[in-house]
Amino acid sequence: MTQDETRPFLETIKADQEQKTALIHADENAEVKRIYAQAYAAARQLQRDTNVRLRRELSVRRHKEISRIQARIRRKRWQSLKQLQHGVNERVLDKMRSAWSEPAWQWAWCQFWLQAALERNDEMPVRLKIDESALPQTLEHIKNWANQNRIKLSVDQSLAEPGLIISWADFELDGLIIGQSRTIESAVLARLTPLLPRLHQTETA
Repeated sequence: MTQDETRPFLETIKADQEQKTALIHADENAEVKRIYAQAYAAARQLQRDTNVRLRRELSVRRHKEISRIQARIRRKRWQSLKQLQHGVNERVLDKMRSAWSEPAWQWAWCQFWLQAALERNDEMPVRLKIDESALPQTLEHIKNWANQNRIKLSVDQSLAEPGLIISWADFELDGLIIGQSRTIESAVLARLTPLLPRLHQTETA
């Protein structure tokens, strides 16, 4: 077979190879484009997922921070309330101790506790301990009260605190002014609790 006779055959083979090569390149290009598209889509999805996660984490972080601040504010408000309560308690007790030296107030205080004892006991002998600073007229009022109510009463003026203690059988009424601190604390707290919002406004002003 001469060269002229083989040329068409070789050209056909060459054309076939070139066509196959072109198809391979086209497939490669298509595959590359597909991979790029998938990678781009995956990157976009990752970015969206990351943004969602970051927003969620930021929301959780913000919620924790708000909760922490609110807890600190509540602690400060409670501390302010307790300090105010303590100050008011002391002022009330001081006024009551001071009032003990006034004759009318002293007798009114003793009469209140004597009447409370009478309502609980109208038969048994009563023992009364009273502050050594009790006024003579108060002691006279107490004796007269006992006579009027037919109460057997023994008086011991030996206490070193303003007020009195009344006892009979196994019962005891604590009429010492200092002994009323718990009652005063509860009353003061009940009056101060509605002031909490106002305390908060004062703190944040």
